[in-house]
Amino acid sequence: MDETPNWLPVIGHITEGDVLRWTQVIWSDKKQGRGKDKKHMIRGKQSVTAQITNIDNDFITLKVIEAEITESNSGRPLHPHKPEEIIRKKLTTLTRGNLERLIWSDETARHAIITQNEKS
Repeated sequence: MDETPNWLPVIGHITEGDVLRWTQVIWSDKKQGRGKDKKHMIRGKQSVTAQITNIDNDFITLKVIEAEITESNSGRPLHPHKPEEIIRKKLTTLTRGNLERLIWSDETARHAIITQNEKS
């Protein structure tokens, strides 16, 4: 029997209470290079799992459940998001990182919530 949770690619609506998972790039703090060619460098990637606590127009507030470094291009240690940390992201930013949604145990209840939110 398979005990792993089921994830679906996010295609369409999301709602408060959804648990999302995505890959996020970790950028350098300072620009590197010389002159006009200075730019931030990718230091690594992290896999983030978080629950939506609020949706405000284009911005989504999420509470981090877990985050782990999946790739490191840096000699220095990278720091992923901490559990219980509150972050705000744009949905368009999240969709760049292979955004997935955890399937609810009762998808009909989720559908009812989405329908109710659309009416109001």
